[in-house]
Amino acid sequence: MARITRLKLRPIAVDVANAAVAVVLDVTFSRSDKDANTPYTMVCRLRGDDRGGEFPETADDDVIPNGTLTPPGGQTIRADGLDMQTFHFDKTVALEDLNEDLIGTTNPDEIKAHVKLTPVFAHATEAESNIRRLTVT
Repeated sequence: MARITRLKLRPIAVDVANAAVAVVLDVTFSRSDKDANTPYTMVCRLRGDDRGGEFPETADDDVIPNGTLTPPGGQTIRADGLDMQTFHFDKTVALEDLNEDLIGTTNPDEIKAHVKLTPVFAHATEAESNIRRLTVT
């Protein structure tokens, strides 16, 4: 099974009303991934980290609006004979979209990248035979 072996959100550069976001990650492929050239759908999204909030045990990370860095539906990746591949995602996001805490500058926003790899399984094929009636002989 493929594994994410490095995931880094680079420093976010803020320019007036926009923020430049850059993510780099390595995906390491298993021998079976390489042999079968197993396809995976990779989705990279920005999230607001809410674990340090007032109630961290009930806090869910906020999804950042317009914070998906991969194409809609994700990006399909394969080993293509390699042990590891590096991926880079860059996007300019409206600064207001990163304001996930909605409290102001006294509570700065904490942003992280979240990547999900999902194996793409082959579609099942089905068929039915013709119908036979049972007859007693």
